[in-house]
Amino acid sequence: MIQSSLVSPQPNSGLKAIKDSRGILIALAILSLWAISSGVFLFALDLSQISPILILPLILWQTFVQTGLFITGHDAMHGVVFPGNRRVNDFIGRVVVMAYGLFSYSKLLDKHCQHHRHPASDLDPDFHPSDSQNFFAWYFQFMRRYWGWSQTIGILTLLP
Repeated sequence: MIQSSLVSPQPNSGLKAIKDSRGILIALAILSLWAISSGVFLFALDLSQISPILILPLILWQTFVQTGLFITGHDAMHGVVFPGNRRVNDFIGRVVVMAYGLFSYSKLLDKHCQHHRHPASDLDPDFHPSDSQNFFAWYFQFMRRYWGWSQTIGILTLLP
């Protein structure tokens, strides 16, 4: 397991423990929304029976839920989902980035730490040289660094 020095968790006590548990409750709510909307509702949905007017709100809802997973994974990398217990925090991070796109939390955490150690440099995995302002060139480079065959095969395997 890769340890991040981005945030050093503080021990829990009393009211702080209750305050710290809010991150877990939010993470579980987001994961539950994703599981219900993706795993139950969308996989059972027959799009041919849905009015085209309803498809855009469904796409927007799913985008909202997926963004919630991404943000929760990012917050876990910073140790703030459950600051009092790094193992619980990282476990939640693993679950949400797996749900988000079958990503490895350890690999994402490593790249995220590189991003914070070397922002806007050639060592930053999220960086694209400023001489190329082309969004698509940046996005292709970004996805090449993070996306792999394991995600592609995994997602194709999961499709109904």
